[in-house]
Amino acid sequence: MAELRPVDAAGNIDESGFAPPSVLKQYSEISWFPSATLFDFAGIPEANRTFAGGEKFAIVLSVPNATANINVGVLGVGGDIGNSYTYIDTYGWYRNDDVFTNPMSYAFTADVTYTGNFLDLEATSLYFTGDMFLQPGDAILYEADVTSNSNIPVTGDVKIEVLDQATGTALWTQTWANQSFPVSTEPVHFTCTAPPVVAYPTTAGDYQVKLTVTLVNDMDNTNNMLELEQITFSPPGNMDYSDDLDTDEPDNSYAWYNGGSEIGVDFWYYAAPLTLQSVGFRINDSSWPSGAATNPNLKYAIYNWVDGLPNQLYVTPDPVPCTLGQWNYYDVSALGLNFAAGESFMVAYKQVGDYPNCPSLCTDESAPLSGWISSYYWNPTDQTWYLGEDSDLMIRAGVIETVTGVEAPIISIALDSGYPTITWDEVTGAQSYNVYGSNDPYAAQPWTAIVTGINDLGYAYQGTETYQFFYVTASTEADGSKMANTELVPTVNANAISRKIKASDVKAEVKRVHKLPVANTRK
Repeated sequence: MAELRPVDAAGNIDESGFAPPSVLKQYSEISWFPSATLFDFAGIPEANRTFAGGEKFAIVLSVPNATANINVGVLGVGGDIGNSYTYIDTYGWYRNDDVFTNPMSYAFTADVTYTGNFLDLEATSLYFTGDMFLQPGDAILYEADVTSNSNIPVTGDVKIEVLDQATGTALWTQTWANQSFPVSTEPVHFTCTAPPVVAYPTTAGDYQVKLTVTLVNDMDNTNNMLELEQITFSPPGNMDYSDDLDTDEPDNSYAWYNGGSEIGVDFWYYAAPLTLQSVGFRINDSSWPSGAATNPNLKYAIYNWVDGLPNQLYVTPDPVPCTLGQWNYYDVSALGLNFAAGESFMVAYKQVGDYPNCPSLCTDESAPLSGWISSYYWNPTDQTWYLGEDSDLMIRAGVIETVTGVEAPIISIALDSGYPTITWDEVTGAQSYNVYGSNDPYAAQPWTAIVTGINDLGYAYQGTETYQFFYVTASTEADGSKMANTELVPTVNANAISRKIKASDVKAEVKRVHKLPVANTRK
């Protein structure tokens, strides 16, 4: 027998009062797994099976004559056990997680018809000036679209806030309270006014921008919030979308069934042209996939965009070794890859070997996520690019600012009492010079800065570190920033751009398919 019973405010099934609406089935009418038994309440007066908005009710299954052993279906371990209860004689109703060793959720479903007004506010779009990667200290204007999907006029609140990902504290917030939303398919637009722009700190950091809508009795809470990632960055350094520290354990990792699969991350920086120096990939340890340790290799590729599609600039001709369980960096400075301000380029991880005999690429799954707008996947089977994963792939692009207008210094080195003295000719237009040292000529630049922002045309090194290799950069600034170095002569010159981006915009020519079935995940 199936009964409909009310549930009180504390979530307890109420058995007081008259017998509830019920439907009785004979043993011969029971449908056994994998079929389902239908209890039809349509013959009961509608008033006895109608519930107010927000009112809870329970479906109670019992065997009134206790002559048959009925097995109740379960959804499986890890189901929503908070909604499943078992009645125990002399004790009453208990949640299933208090009854069974393994948490189980009963496989009951209720086919209902909604008869009231539909109430829903949707956070539709979040706009921002500037770009995904900002300069420290940039002032950004935020705007938003909010749509009412309700069938009656409603009143709700709208809030935009900027949070520091490292601390969770609010950098800035603005709330529009008690806003009226008519019955319309057209969104209502909001523009920040207090103040009109958000001024970011002058130091680099990771920030979360959230658009939140609040409506009393909102019936669809899945569309109440949009979030964007804003990263303040100043070259030289590594660009990435994860706010995890290098010492943090990655949230997850991905491997694909087919070797040759690629997953890439798009980078761009509106404030200055960039020269790509290195690429980095966080690789999972040997615990997953099971055969990772037998094939610790990868390939990588670098792309720009032509007519809306990735255009390959470089791919490793042969697999390169990687160390499992850490970041792996590869020097690409010799390629001389320069990108204009605002120009997109993609760094891609190319899987070597079929699953499970391959490494896996780690991901950051903590909010905010940027993978849905910045990552792309190449399927080697159908030879097609797709949108990638929602999570932030742990891929890095090590860059320096490309500067035109000054030439690279030509240096010479002489030993004086065992210490090197580095000298160079004056560079036209240079205001200062920087000296860098390393014991590895193939190490990713920038190397260790020995001295920066000097006006002399030479430097006598007398430090304790016995550097064997040096290079010098010329700068158009007195503090040594904006550099052209001895090994790379930049050839690109472009003005910085500022563009207004709608969060849902992606490159139109790439297929919009998320959550690809060809991916395996560690978790």
